[in-house]
Amino acid sequence: MNFGLLVMVEGNIGCGKSTFLRYFQQLSPKNEVMHEPLYLWKDARGYDLFELMYHDQRRWSVPFQAQVLVTLLDRQSKPPTKPIRLLERSIHSSRYCFTENMHNNGSISDADYEELLKIFQWILKNKSGPVDLIVYLRASPTVCFERLRARNRSGEEDIPLRTGRRPGFSNQLRPGFPFPVVFNCYSFSWCLPPILDAMCSLVFLFSW
Repeated sequence: MNFGLLVMVEGNIGCGKSTFLRYFQQLSPKNEVMHEPLYLWKDARGYDLFELMYHDQRRWSVPFQAQVLVTLLDRQSKPPTKPIRLLERSIHSSRYCFTENMHNNGSISDADYEELLKIFQWILKNKSGPVDLIVYLRASPTVCFERLRARNRSGEEDIPLRTGRRPGFSNQLRPGFPFPVVFNCYSFSWCLPPILDAMCSLVFLFSW
């Protein structure tokens, strides 16, 4: 069975990706929704890489990003069960946003950065299939931070709104720096992501 459509849903932590995807899961039986495999990042052979990375970014950024790439690839490679597949996050945001930011702020060394790039390029060449669409949900860091606190997910309690070298909201995607700009900077002309305003409720978002 071939994909009729493969859609990646991206956005900052707490912008509403999971809520957005649950809406589409309920909308039609033809939609297959696969959420961010957080449970695989929180239990990698007994290590909670998600929480460790936020506590000590310099020590755990590389193991965490390697685990993210592997698990996101594994999820994307699974045989489809429905005509439309929607995925929360992708290997592209792992590479072009998170890994890039961690390298820029000094948490990932030049040598480790080059190795992660080699892994990403190998995945693109050998394993990763085409993506039909990337949707970016845009919300301000303040709104994302408030939603993060409201959901109270384990491992996220130490994520700050303003960051120095730690991966908080201002660090991951700066306000006014839309996701398509990040992709276009790296010649991702195959897919121009639409930007949806995630500051509002789902009822308002889909009313137009």
